[in-house]
Amino acid sequence: MNKTRSLVLGLVAVFTVVLYAPFFSNPLVFDDHNLFAGGRVFDHAQNVFDFYARTFPYFTIGFIQLIFDSIEVQRAFNLMLHLANVFVLIALCSRVSRVDLSAPPSAAVWGAIAACAVFAVHPVAVYGVAYLVQRTVLFASLFSLLSLLFYWRAIEDGRYRDVVVSALFYAMAVFSKEHAILLPAVACALGIAARRPGAFPRTVLYLALCALPALRVFLSLKGLVGAVAEPGAQEVAIDLLADASAGKAASSWSISALAQAGFFFRYWYLWIVPDTGAMSIDLRAYISGGSPGLTDVFKLVAFVACGLLGAALVFVSRRWKLAGVGILYFWISFLVEFSSVRFQEPFVLYRSYLWAPGFVMVLASFLRLLPVKGLVVLTVLACGVLFYLSEDRLQSMESEWSAWDDAARKLPAADVRGADRIFFNRGLQSIKAGRIAEGVADLDRVIALSPGVRQAYEQRAEAYVRLGRYPEAVADFSHAIDLHEVGASFFGRGLSFERMGCLREAERDYERARTLGVLFAAMKLDELAEKRMEKGQASESEACPLR
Repeated sequence: MNKTRSLVLGLVAVFTVVLYAPFFSNPLVFDDHNLFAGGRVFDHAQNVFDFYARTFPYFTIGFIQLIFDSIEVQRAFNLMLHLANVFVLIALCSRVSRVDLSAPPSAAVWGAIAACAVFAVHPVAVYGVAYLVQRTVLFASLFSLLSLLFYWRAIEDGRYRDVVVSALFYAMAVFSKEHAILLPAVACALGIAARRPGAFPRTVLYLALCALPALRVFLSLKGLVGAVAEPGAQEVAIDLLADASAGKAASSWSISALAQAGFFFRYWYLWIVPDTGAMSIDLRAYISGGSPGLTDVFKLVAFVACGLLGAALVFVSRRWKLAGVGILYFWISFLVEFSSVRFQEPFVLYRSYLWAPGFVMVLASFLRLLPVKGLVVLTVLACGVLFYLSEDRLQSMESEWSAWDDAARKLPAADVRGADRIFFNRGLQSIKAGRIAEGVADLDRVIALSPGVRQAYEQRAEAYVRLGRYPEAVADFSHAIDLHEVGASFFGRGLSFERMGCLREAERDYERARTLGVLFAAMKLDELAEKRMEKGQASESEACPLR
């Protein structure tokens, strides 16, 4: 039996590697650029740990890049972490499942293996594994599962040293990503489900040991509690509160909280029904700024009811405790989403990787009821379908353009809040690929949606320069300068003026660009001086269409 299990676990690992390995060479996308830009990644290699969240995961990224200088190795390491999550989750589900009277030990193990095989190749998990910057999520999930596994051992075997190890893993989890801060509440649910004599003092010790790292992380991030947590979200909040009916809204936090209560079920839906048509790297959703309606009240009541259902199964049920723990795992971990205002990125798939063990536990509690042959057939079929769906998600990230094009095609409407970022990035990638007309069309959409986005005017102006449409480029650079004076805009406008033959205007803009730190502008000024000496003032005036 053990050999069979080892063989099956090996097949799960091989199947997962076969899924991800062909895409190790995928380029950096989205937030990965922020980590790697300007050699910033190497700065992280100098700091292993400093009692701030995310330091250690970023250290591993910096260290691997320093040693191997390879994105492929980075992706392989992420995959190793994902597989570690899968195997630890199998161990945890197998142990917890034994408290249910309806689960023989062998059925508990096979149910756990089947559920975790689904998790291994699930398309939503792709967004945690394929993003290098989300190594924080992979580490936080792994350390969280190890913490719960050792906590369970401490309750089952009565060893206090396991309590200490469990608390240490919790500290590593919360210092990997602050969203793991509520894990001790999940541990309490486990302790209640176990109903072991002597569990209470070990739980108290565990909570006491976890208090210090939890307090440290909370104090370092307390300014984000109840506040706008994302760049650019403040502007969205102002827009929402300025809606016609928004005068009745209590606050931007309440709007965000009601939206998150609904998103909770949307996350569940995508884990249960992996609809790739509703997945992308940047999902947008409608958020109403008005006073709460019946739908909002229903979502909030349903969210509370979900937590009560999990608690009832843990406290009362003798057959579905694993399912109760799974529901509470997802529900408690999700509560962090209510801690701050989320408008700019209200719904992100990668973060749900942290809550996914709850889904796996619920799935395992059902799969263990099937006969072994039926379980094998169902798991093979499900994993085959999920493999295909996950491959689709990985293919969408084969280039930056394909990632943003996929996001654009998943927009609920072209004018939904946040669509401007998607169109901007797709337009930028189209221009880089030489499809300038497509890029300009996307930038037109950005400007129509958000006239105050300086970068959209600047990028469209640069596209016009490449097309030789210099008067339009001058107009867009001027718009960008009116919004915010940046050296690059002055330099771009100067270049447009120069190519139009307006050397005096070009000289003025190059001079301004130089004062704003554009070093190349000095060389252009020298070139202009030579041109003006050669052509003379009169010929310049005749050449410039502005005079």
